[in-house]
Amino acid sequence: MLIDTHCHILPNIDDGAGSLEESIAMAKGAVLNDIGVIVATPHYGKGKYVNDAKSIELKVSQMNAALESVKVNLTVITGQEIHVRKSIVEELYTGKLTTINQSRFMILELPSYGIPTNFHDLLYELSILQIVPVIAHPERNFGFLKNKSSIRSFFDQGVLFQVTASSLLGAHGRKYRISQLNCVKVG
Repeated sequence: MLIDTHCHILPNIDDGAGSLEESIAMAKGAVLNDIGVIVATPHYGKGKYVNDAKSIELKVSQMNAALESVKVNLTVITGQEIHVRKSIVEELYTGKLTTINQSRFMILELPSYGIPTNFHDLLYELSILQIVPVIAHPERNFGFLKNKSSIRSFFDQGVLFQVTASSLLGAHGRKYRISQLNCVKVG
């Protein structure tokens, strides 16, 4: 069984599934591909998307009930794709943010233009809280594309990276094809 750690499966809350029917179709497709668990990762803090932890918990519960009612053998768990900014730690303390299934792993989305100057400070603060940052789609970040060795530097600091599966095939264009990053080999 596989786990999809980044999916916009919850209906009508961001740029993912546009309806419950579409969410269920996504779930059925996942099961056909041997996926048994999906982390729901609605956007938080990226312009118009403000999906706080409590609302996500409710929507995940509703999604699991809907999947059970149509007998789709898939479990959806909570998460967020959190746009990087200065207030992340404060918002975590106030309950607006969540980690993957309330674990120590937090999915972060960097702005596409590069790596913010305060990012190292955020990494330090998260490390004190024993939270492991997981950078979503680094292959779409101009900072990483421009300075490929920075990936290794962040990895050495305990940062994990989560690539978009379709980027392996070049679905977002040659510029964003994951092989262009010459990613570090782990293990």
